[in-house]
Amino acid sequence: MLRPRKDRAARRAGIALMFAAVVVCSMQPRVVSAQAFHPTGLREPTPEEKAWWEKNAIKITGPTRLAAPPAAYKNTRYLPKVGSQIQGSCAAWAVSYYYKTYQEAREHGWVNPNPAVNPERVMSPAYIYSLNCGGVDNGSSMQGNAKSIVEFGNATWKDATEATLPCYKWPTEDMFRNAIPYRGLSVAEIDLSTVSGLAALKEHLASGDPAVTQVAGTFTNFDGYPNDPRGVSNTVYFAHAGSNRDARGHALMIIGYDDNKRYFDGATTKSGALLLVNSWGTNWGVVEPSVGTRGFMWISYEYFRTYRVAGIDPIHAVMMTDRIGHQPKMYGVVAADHVYRAELKLQILGGDKGVPGVTNDPDWAVNAFPSIGMVPIRGDQRVVVDLTDGLTSAPDTHSFWLSAFDARVDFPFRTSDTGTITYFAIERVGKPRVECQDVPLQTAEMEYRYLNIGVLQPDRTVTFESFTGVNSNSAWGDYDNDGDLDVAVCSLNTIKLYRNDNGVFRDARLSIPSLQSGRAAWGDFNDDGRLDLALCGIKADRTYITQVYRNRGGGELVETGIALPGVAMG
Repeated sequence: MLRPRKDRAARRAGIALMFAAVVVCSMQPRVVSAQAFHPTGLREPTPEEKAWWEKNAIKITGPTRLAAPPAAYKNTRYLPKVGSQIQGSCAAWAVSYYYKTYQEAREHGWVNPNPAVNPERVMSPAYIYSLNCGGVDNGSSMQGNAKSIVEFGNATWKDATEATLPCYKWPTEDMFRNAIPYRGLSVAEIDLSTVSGLAALKEHLASGDPAVTQVAGTFTNFDGYPNDPRGVSNTVYFAHAGSNRDARGHALMIIGYDDNKRYFDGATTKSGALLLVNSWGTNWGVVEPSVGTRGFMWISYEYFRTYRVAGIDPIHAVMMTDRIGHQPKMYGVVAADHVYRAELKLQILGGDKGVPGVTNDPDWAVNAFPSIGMVPIRGDQRVVVDLTDGLTSAPDTHSFWLSAFDARVDFPFRTSDTGTITYFAIERVGKPRVECQDVPLQTAEMEYRYLNIGVLQPDRTVTFESFTGVNSNSAWGDYDNDGDLDVAVCSLNTIKLYRNDNGVFRDARLSIPSLQSGRAAWGDFNDDGRLDLALCGIKADRTYITQVYRNRGGGELVETGIALPGVAMG
């Protein structure tokens, strides 16, 4: 039974206040210390993020080409202007601001985009961070941020900055919608602790695409690079020194490498380093000549081969594949009210199997809600997701469902609670939005609940080709035996056949020669149960012809070669 809204709102506010107090007291010093170090914010992936990554990320273990990459390579042409994070959002800056911006700039030919000049050409780290930080400034993971870009896309700097969309705010419906054209296609990773992994990374960089990685802890000599000489030689960072102020590490983007970059590690002279860009502005790091500003650093190959995250896990490089030229054609829109955002697991399902088939085994399923954070979500905060991929599986016969699972997450001060699905709609580009009429729907703890929109009304509009001339006719007949009447249209110089698929007319694109003053008629001349097509008219050489096309089934018409007297307008 639904609680009175006033009681639920007061309870939500109280829980949020207690949670905020815990987070501020226990977490804030880990992001920016009292000594005014630079902000960091990298965290380990959540169990849900790890499971998604394990299922979807391609594991690259070595190079795939026979030819070796060049000894040195840099990707700076499409790199955005060096920026400076103000939250614990280093992973969002590395994955979104630097990496996703670079890929979009490369796709569209935007050279060194600058958010101050062309904010619509720069991806917003604030948008991605707000989806992954859990509503508080306590960091995000590289893998989670990449997952969000694949699933939800990336809004631009024009839509959201860290000033206009701080971590505790939720993106607007327009932000979600505007992010969808900038979705990623897939993800991959490389283990940098192996020789073959490093070779694979260099091959990847030399292909023109950067990658994202991390350092295994943020020691004071890293924060003071390159002015702190400990663990640094010839601007190459090769070892930790000083105190480790954030053991979770820090995310950066790799833009290049140099096999011949030499440094002295205190014992021997070595060579080989990766070039990275950081999110600490242009008053930190070294100058990259091709860019003309500071903000960069070199880290030795040996560092990535030897250091471990938390002393256990090897350092990985994270990559994404760009979804080139993506144009969304169908959206899902959902909204929910819940005290704990992390407990809502919402999916939009598509299929033609009915209940319970579509809910147990859908033809496709799309994550419809970024469920991270033990913070409230309001029922008027709508999320827009891309359903375009579902159009490839006959959407005119599909029923659309919203699956809502209300999980239980162990957390201090948590009490049993459920939420409410307040909105669910499907929208095709250029068509009216179809809204579910069965909302609100209360969720049930540790149970699935479903909402159904049903089968969308097929698009029954068709644009027939414009014909010229006064001599024209049409002939109707069910030539593909699907129960719908198809139509052959003839005019002065054109003959077209349109197939009727459940009220949707599509050009059959048959190889039928153009005839002047053409006429068409359907009939089963060979008595095989399939309608054949007879055409007459005038050819380009002014001769009169009559042709019979036999229906072979499967939508195929072939000329029979039967000799008949040529006529026109017959």
